[in-house]
Amino acid sequence: MFATMNRAQRIIVVIYFLAVTYCCIWLPWISTTQLSAGKLIEISYSFVWAAPNCYCRADNGIAPDMQLIFLRIIAVTSVAAGAFTAAGALRSAKRN
Repeated sequence: MFATMNRAQRIIVVIYFLAVTYCCIWLPWISTTQLSAGKLIEISYSFVWAAPNCYCRADNGIAPDMQLIFLRIIAVTSVAAGAFTAAGALRSAKRN
């Protein structure tokens, strides 16, 4: 597979894997607090191996926001797929 790719496509693949790694280790953490006036939802970011040190209340369940993580991965994948396709189309156009 790598033999048929040009240099730009290889760079895009490497950047894509770095971006997906970033999405998986720099996590959004969500904390929900039930108040008398309603729900308070707080989001903070930290690395996966460190607890979020923010304004999140420690007495609540703090968990990674999986929907936001998946959304980030889908966004990175769509941008990388577009760039990969464009780099391949430019290569084909230069040949002809």
